[in-house]
Amino acid sequence: FASDSIYIIPQPVKVVAHEGSFILPGNVTISVNTGVQEVVEMVNQFSTQLKQAAGYSVSVNNIDAKNSSSIHLLLNKKNEPVLGDEGYELEVNAEGVFIKANRPAGLFYGLKTLNQLLPKEIESRTLVPGKEWKIPFVNITDYPRFKWRGMMFDVSRHFFYKAGGKRFYRQHGEI
Repeated sequence: FASDSIYIIPQPVKVVAHEGSFILPGNVTISVNTGVQEVVEMVNQFSTQLKQAAGYSVSVNNIDAKNSSSIHLLLNKKNEPVLGDEGYELEVNAEGVFIKANRPAGLFYGLKTLNQLLPKEIESRTLVPGKEWKIPFVNITDYPRFKWRGMMFDVSRHFFYKAGGKRFYRQHGEI
């Protein structure tokens, strides 16, 4: 099973695919080791998406240790320097899905990657009957490769006035 058969955008720093896949049970449990509001909101959004497309019941537990949950979202107790603020490690094995990050932003990006590992029908706003919701066994490590994010300011295509240009500059810093 080659890692080049897993398509994720943007391409993660490291992808190691393994033979097999984890099949989500009809009753999905998500365990979270933090009560940070950002994480609660992203878990609620993901569980709503899963309920709509798969019709599965989803429950959320605030548990710190490994348990019988299907999906584990864990903020690291000790900062992993390689991951930084937006990086994450995602592992899918026979026991479930494990996403670890230093900050909530990393968990967010890890969940977005998990969405891409699920069948494309996860994006459906209506129930998709008869679909097997499986995730390939994989280990993914990802973090931003650059400290900056690019922005394009095309005044001729979008017709910004001077005030709009100044506002863009204030919001996005030095161009």
